[in-house]
Amino acid sequence: MEQATPNKLLKIGSILFIVGGLIGGLVPIIQTLSTMGTADDITSMYGSPDMFDQMILQESDGMITGDQLLGIFFGMVIGIAVLYGIMMLIHVFVGIFGLSRASRPDRVGFFTAWGVVLLVFGILNVLLSGVVSLNALAGVISGVAAPILFLVGASQVKKAGNQ
Repeated sequence: MEQATPNKLLKIGSILFIVGGLIGGLVPIIQTLSTMGTADDITSMYGSPDMFDQMILQESDGMITGDQLLGIFFGMVIGIAVLYGIMMLIHVFVGIFGLSRASRPDRVGFFTAWGVVLLVFGILNVLLSGVVSLNALAGVISGVAAPILFLVGASQVKKAGNQ
């Protein structure tokens, strides 16, 4: 069932999901992965890789070596980058599907469900990262503003359908 004109708030919210999701995903992925080049910097602070290894062995009472610690660090970096990538893809796909469903009143549940879910994640993101960087601003756009537009737009479509 097509609506004569798509709801503007749903279209704007969908576009914000796409743009904010891409910026909010790519920027931190690049920043996160760029820290992987710092292994030489970390070990050189202690004079040499062998001295770094000895310091880690001493501090951990022989439980872990410097190479193992760097492996854990790099594993965490890759894990964080993957999480950013997953959230970016979710935002982009929700935005794309939102654009195609903005003129369909029978799909109002899609906008309500994704609006609530992504608003919760967006609020958590803002609480944990603030709003003072490009990544955080993109998080506010795709994590708070776009879900609110989805919820308000879905409410408007639902009201228009009931009349």
